[in-house]
Amino acid sequence: MNMVDVKHIGERMHVARLWLGQSQAQVAQNIGISPDTYKYFEGGSRTQLHKLEKISEVLCVSERWLMRGPLPQVPAAELSFRKRVALKSPDILHVRAMACYVEEFRYLIDRFVKLPPVRLPSIPIQSNDFISIENTVAELRAAFGMGDAPLRNAIDLAESLGVLVFWVSSPDTFDGVSFWLGEQPYILLNSSHLDGYRCRFTILHELGHLMLHRSSSTLADKEEESKRMESEANYFASALLMPGNAFARKFPRFGNLSDILEERSYWRVSCAAMIRRAKDLHLIDEDRYRKLNIHRSAKGWQKREPGAMKPEQSKIHSYFLDEAGEVGLTAPKLAQEIECGLSWFTEGFPQAVAYQSEFSFDFA
Repeated sequence: MNMVDVKHIGERMHVARLWLGQSQAQVAQNIGISPDTYKYFEGGSRTQLHKLEKISEVLCVSERWLMRGPLPQVPAAELSFRKRVALKSPDILHVRAMACYVEEFRYLIDRFVKLPPVRLPSIPIQSNDFISIENTVAELRAAFGMGDAPLRNAIDLAESLGVLVFWVSSPDTFDGVSFWLGEQPYILLNSSHLDGYRCRFTILHELGHLMLHRSSSTLADKEEESKRMESEANYFASALLMPGNAFARKFPRFGNLSDILEERSYWRVSCAAMIRRAKDLHLIDEDRYRKLNIHRSAKGWQKREPGAMKPEQSKIHSYFLDEAGEVGLTAPKLAQEIECGLSWFTEGFPQAVAYQSEFSFDFA
């Protein structure tokens, strides 16, 4: 086996370990080797073929998967999270593992579906330049013929710009993350979130990161820089969901929380997002903003508001799974095509749960 092969095996060992959320020392102990030896294996310096069976067993992958070739590595600094969340280390590692694996998913989709070209502009702005963000959003809406109308589907918009969306299982405190692999942008969403309003905001927040902060992502570890980027991405999402002039005309400035709740379905956003947008546009003052949020909290709406819409689904995933199904490729068979576990596959493609057997295709 040449050195290139050893390097690629090490890359895949690294991703599989991240997926499990384990340290090198934990995996080494389970394999029965020293941490230093495992470090050499994962670093691509050397490996022992007779150990691959045990390594694959401990890492819950196949030997063939370990030997499939190169797999992109996404440094933690390149991931732009929806917000600086208090995720435990294993959960962060799991998200990073999915970020490394999405290229394999993309190659598989590309066999069945012609993916939209990436046409996501990079828009550098001055620090906290919300006027520029508002203008950028207005141009984007005009380019898509949206005018001041509500945004119909956030995932459709992201995918039409060439962004690929996948899902990952994570605790509730995690919303989403975005990143670039080469010239391909990606968004990962938390599959455990069932509030469609929250998911729509997360998608557009991450879209904001991809457009506004591509050249700044490596600075995200600096606290002030991170807060600035989060604030800008939040503003981008709010402006895209609720265009200023139209929102100002419809917002019930002197109404109560029930009045805001009634307007929520028009914009397809949460009451929390509407209240914040009203404050940013100076439709309400600081005191009214505070009182409305106290009222929300008293009703227990901090995590999920009543009557939230269902999360949107990916049309690209649907087309891909349908096309693959036409030639008899169920979710388990598609997972086998890239030598990944079915649990990995269905986590990235939640819609694939409905494609577990060939019978899924007979009644469409």
